[in-house]
Amino acid sequence: MDLVTPVRVPGSRRRRGGSQPVAAPAAVEKGRVDISVRPESARVFLNGELVGSGDISLEMPVGSYTLKIEAEGYEEFGKDIVLVSDEVYEHMVYAPLRHESAARYPGLAARSIVVSSFGKTYHVTGWKLGYVAAPARLTAEFRKVHQFNVFTVNTPMQHGLAAYMQDAAPYLELPAFYAAKRDLFRAGLAQTRFRLLPCEGTYFQTASYADMPGPERELGEADFCQWLTREHGVAAIPLAAFYGDGFEQKTIRFCFAKQDDTLRAALARLTRL
Repeated sequence: MDLVTPVRVPGSRRRRGGSQPVAAPAAVEKGRVDISVRPESARVFLNGELVGSGDISLEMPVGSYTLKIEAEGYEEFGKDIVLVSDEVYEHMVYAPLRHESAARYPGLAARSIVVSSFGKTYHVTGWKLGYVAAPARLTAEFRKVHQFNVFTVNTPMQHGLAAYMQDAAPYLELPAFYAAKRDLFRAGLAQTRFRLLPCEGTYFQTASYADMPGPERELGEADFCQWLTREHGVAAIPLAAFYGDGFEQKTIRFCFAKQDDTLRAALARLTRL
């Protein structure tokens, strides 16, 4: 099955306050991810939304966006578990799919911390602006940690963004905007030796280089990306970097949040591989 294993294993750098990150076992079948969490786990950090009975609608930054909801029984899932739901790509989901938030379901919203990003939605990632939505009791705990890691947020940018958000069109039109870039990039990449994986959301296209004809196909993902950048002038990200154990799949991630001319120039180079 052409699907990147969608479990991001936390690295040691994610330990805070004596906590120990644990990778929960997951199974992928027909676009659905089933995850098992031990009852003694206090918090579950998901790069996506938990939608019930241990099912996760993933929003991993690899272009995979599983949105089939199995809501039955979700309120019974881990009464003592706090969900931290990373929903920064909420406005980059492509038709006919839709974004499914943990906040959509009352039983989950009551114990979820939903994280989103103004930077990604409004093309200003360098501003480092985002938001968190959670019940008051969870927000109080969140702020105890947040006060120690805020950076690059200044008052003028916050006021500017608040004024800009009065017009809903920019984020309502975002799916169509990025879908056009995705289609352009995928059409060109299909003419190369890369094997494309599905891209249902985000602005990333994941591709396998396992079918490359030359010796570069034997390179690890990080080395392949360095080779691609140095020799051909096209940058990509190794997916192994998202795994605590450096899990290798000969799969890399391209970003198509670029000008169309830039995408065409990159495709011209990749076609020559």
